[in-house]
Amino acid sequence: MSDTDALLRTMLELSPGDRSLLELASSGKAGDQPKLHTTRGSWNFRLWTQMVEHGWMVRLPDPTKGIPPTVEAAEFELTDAGKSAMPGFLSDFAQYRDRRSAKMTEIFNGPCRTFTKTFQELMKNSGATEKDYVLLTAFTVAGIITDVFRPQSWDHTADFVLDLAKKRMAEMAPRKPD
Repeated sequence: MSDTDALLRTMLELSPGDRSLLELASSGKAGDQPKLHTTRGSWNFRLWTQMVEHGWMVRLPDPTKGIPPTVEAAEFELTDAGKSAMPGFLSDFAQYRDRRSAKMTEIFNGPCRTFTKTFQELMKNSGATEKDYVLLTAFTVAGIITDVFRPQSWDHTADFVLDLAKKRMAEMAPRKPD
């Protein structure tokens, strides 16, 4: 595992807009470091804190001017070392993201599809009712969520999974001709 593996994994959690902040911050002249603002606990905060440990960023004193006291703001800036490392890191990230995407597609097209077909076949051959399908589907999803995610994120994860499933089903629904 390389020194930047944790950074690459954390980068995956950022939106493209959040990632673009690093591109912009690293594109200026040496010594010209824009201040980057975020809130404590955000994915940017997590990544930038890791970058501080690598010497690529410094955390500045918490900003207070013009920020409501209820917002836990944090301010960072790239170091010269971070600015020079960023183009290579962003290139490594693009490759890492593409490899990971290919792996996820392979898992979906392999074991996930095999599981779905096997599950349906076993349920059909057992005489399962619609209620049986619902229960076993729910228990399977719940088992995955509780095995993989922290308890404090179970509800959020279950809601997110349900929303994604609904969107996917809407995409797959037959369209009525105009």
